[in-house]
Amino acid sequence: MKREPIRVEPLSTFLERRRKGPVCPVIVAGEAVYVSGLPPFDPVTGEVKRLPFVKQVEIVLDQMKLCLEVAGSSLQQVVKCNVYCTPESSNFDAFNEVYQRYFPVSPPARIFLTVPSWPGEFDVEVDCVAIKSDLEDRPSARDMNALTHLNGGYMRSVAMKDVDWFSEHLSDDFLNSNPDGSVVDRAGFIEQIAKPVTISNLGYEDARIRIMGDMAIIHARTTYTKADGSAGFGRYTDSWARRGGRWVCVAAHVTRA
Repeated sequence: MKREPIRVEPLSTFLERRRKGPVCPVIVAGEAVYVSGLPPFDPVTGEVKRLPFVKQVEIVLDQMKLCLEVAGSSLQQVVKCNVYCTPESSNFDAFNEVYQRYFPVSPPARIFLTVPSWPGEFDVEVDCVAIKSDLEDRPSARDMNALTHLNGGYMRSVAMKDVDWFSEHLSDDFLNSNPDGSVVDRAGFIEQIAKPVTISNLGYEDARIRIMGDMAIIHARTTYTKADGSAGFGRYTDSWARRGGRWVCVAAHVTRA
């Protein structure tokens, strides 16, 4: 039986640069998929920092979902989960409330363990064993991994004003719809990215990727801090096209609340 390590971006990069540990996010062996327990990486920066417990659980389970999909499986194919958590009495009920959203029907076998100490500013990890999905149910693992990595790169580059990244990954006919309703082309968007902004701590969550042949759509929710220090939320929809053998972003629509 062949053992196949799977690279999952941006998680593999986060592990190499941030955690510096000898860990592979996913191993596939035959029809079995083994997903490592991972800390709740910030999806934009890759940092591991103190977050509310519920938010940590959401990030950890989103990461597990990504690993499964890249490996050709899904949450519906999970056989067993192992949960490791710091010994705060309220964590068990809080974890279950989030966990039930990811496994609403026929949840997998599970064990919930508390750990007395932890190597970092976080409180939970989850590993799992799954089986591969039927071929007709699988998205392209290569495309899903590429688009997940590109989505993370897009958001990191917005936060860091990395115009070089956008110069490389936007199509020549790119259009962007701004929160104020204005529309800018590729040059206007890159110029816009370079300007100072009044928001900070930009992040994203609940990213959904739909692949339709040589087209893909990414929906996600954004979080950020407004100039007055209050929390802001929004959504974005990015359209990607496969051109010349690679994915480029052809359109984006952004809203903010």
